Amino acid sequence: MRNKKNLKLIAAGILSICALAGCSNANNDTAGTAESAAPNLSEANPYSASEEQINIEKSDLEANEKLYEEIKKLNVAGYKYYNDNFKTGAFVSNYGYLYSLAMDKVITVDDVVNAGYYKIDKDMERITEADFNLLMPKDIINNGGNVLDADFACFYTSIRTSEGVFVSSPEDEGTMMSYEGFRNMILGYIPEHGEVIYPKKNDENYNAIIDAVNEKLGEKKNYDVKHMVCDEKYAVAVLGDTDDIKDIREYVLTKQDGKWAVSYDGLEKVKDIITGINVHFPDLAVQMIPKYSIAANGEIKTDLDKFLSGIVSQGIIEEDELPAVYGCGTGRYVYVQLKSGTKFVGAVNEKNELECFKVADAAEAVKVMREFSQDAPIYIIKMDF
Repeated sequence: MRNKKNLKLIAAGILSICALAGCSNANNDTAGTAESAAPNLSEANPYSASEEQINIEKSDLEANEKLYEEIKKLNVAGYKYYNDNFKTGAFVSNYGYLYSLAMDKVITVDDVVNAGYYKIDKDMERITEADFNLLMPKDIINNGGNVLDADFACFYTSIRTSEGVFVSSPEDEGTMMSYEGFRNMILGYIPEHGEVIYPKKNDENYNAIIDAVNEKLGEKKNYDVKHMVCDEKYAVAVLGDTDDIKDIREYVLTKQDGKWAVSYDGLEKVKDIITGINVHFPDLAVQMIPKYSIAANGEIKTDLDKFLSGIVSQGIIEEDELPAVYGCGTGRYVYVQLKSGTKFVGAVNEKNELECFKVADAAEAVKVMREFSQDAPIYIIKMDF
């Protein structure tokens, strides 16, 4: 039930939860959030590859020195476009192709031309048949190509010719892959690895993922599970240490020989979380990644005495309901459980007014916060479901 008592807490130094969290400017709408230039990806969904992109039909385009020289120019232009627009475009590898989550489209040669990075010569109009890709070098190598190796997805240009698919980058002279090899590589980027499930407490996957994290840390901890989802290849987990509310960590795990193992940790420090994961695991489904970024929301605060005193003085809660048995806040949000059993969410709205909502449980708290924003930091909630 929404508590409508005195929602404006501008007085008494309680300008916003953001101020309580120690942000440098509580009046700044971007305080405690990702950089203002970064797009809102809370509704981001991967595109479905076209039949042409999956089937990789053969071309009659002649592979010659003139084409190779033009591809070199396109590589430079495409790579500069990629770097200059990386944050605002939110570029990811989807089915192996360069895709912008912000623009909801595959990036084409025409996009690079229209942005002023490249000019097409009249006698090279078929250069528009080229594609931009984000590929793991090892996948090119394992499918018959020859490029410099790296352990993350790199920018490439590919073009279908009469001899095969020519793949190159600003760092590589290029390699001619067979159509079969290129097609097999692209099929490996399909982000589908069996049923996506949300393991329940004490399920087999739930326990195995917890055990894998503890093995990585070298100690056994008890967790407040903020987010856990898996398919047959990947798992994404956000875990809070029950002994230290501020210690919230995010992991990607992979299933190796039937056993879960942590493959990427420290994700709670990564602001651009979707692109940060995708560059290492380009076939991991975007939908498995939490919509929030822990790092982008700033410091997690648990010392909420000043905040609680303020809302007591404003009549939102009674003093005899204190103390808080759980309290956690970040950015513009706070979640509190009181000794009395009362649970509530505090959120600063667009007018810098604090709104308080009594909630029955964690599920309702999640719903309230997501009504403010789909990428709200729901990891501050003590999950009880």
